[in-house]
Amino acid sequence: MIFFIYNEVMKKRLNKYILLLGVSVLLISGCNNQNKNEVSESSELDESVTPRDPVVPGVNGTAKTNYDPLEDVASYYVDIDMNKTGDSLEEELHDLISVMTKVSYGDCRYMLVYTDEAIGYPGYVYSSYDGDLIPAKWDSGETWNREHTWPRSRMGGEKTDNNLISRTSDLHNLRASCVTANDKRGNAYFGMVTSGDAFNPNITSGLKGEHRYVGDFRGDCARICFYMYVRYGRYDDECTLELNNNPSGSWTMGVLDTLLEWNIEDPVDEFETQRNNRIYEYQGNRNPFIDYPDLANNLFA
Repeated sequence: MIFFIYNEVMKKRLNKYILLLGVSVLLISGCNNQNKNEVSESSELDESVTPRDPVVPGVNGTAKTNYDPLEDVASYYVDIDMNKTGDSLEEELHDLISVMTKVSYGDCRYMLVYTDEAIGYPGYVYSSYDGDLIPAKWDSGETWNREHTWPRSRMGGEKTDNNLISRTSDLHNLRASCVTANDKRGNAYFGMVTSGDAFNPNITSGLKGEHRYVGDFRGDCARICFYMYVRYGRYDDECTLELNNNPSGSWTMGVLDTLLEWNIEDPVDEFETQRNNRIYEYQGNRNPFIDYPDLANNLFA
């Protein structure tokens, strides 16, 4: 009788252990699936890349930051009602992200070396569109330049110079980009394929010289466009940015339905989060579509 009771107890404990083990496997599997689309530049490090010192603001020409790192991201959105949708949510987000320290287009040269530092490769910027690793220093545009994700010419044609402080110098919209990758994009809007006036941000071949051709930039570009529309779309006195499915005008970008798909298919990764955090250190504002990617559907879908 004692043996029978002992045996039943052990069976129950064993079943409980198996159940917990199964749950753990599912949780681990779920985490792996959630992160499987993170940019490949951080998943398999290239040991042939020459080690460099990490970028430190205020050192070696890198611009000093204006704000301390934000310890609690949720505190930044404490006054936003995330249950709202449409215009009311857009207006609240606009009011929040419009409180910022504006920087000049010239200063951005010495900020991007910090904001766009590659994950796993200290001292290198991660080039948009082709995934190149470029030494994190400004070399007068010989290897990389400041790419406007929402093209400057689609913001009303404002001429850009290094003294300019405006929507065209917003760090959230600027990416470090290899010169040839930047040239290939031009001022095209974003589409499924690169053809005519459309551009797919994942360049996989065809650039002059050697390139890495790694990473997924679709979601990154989508979330930057969402930010730019909410920050400047209907509220800037000098322009009215539009985000739609027919980006034919001088102030329009899209294709909106495609960007919404990319927001899901290419989820936020470690580089994008790090970049959002570091831009906050300069401008004091954040891209809410990186912190809360589901906001895009609440506003646009």
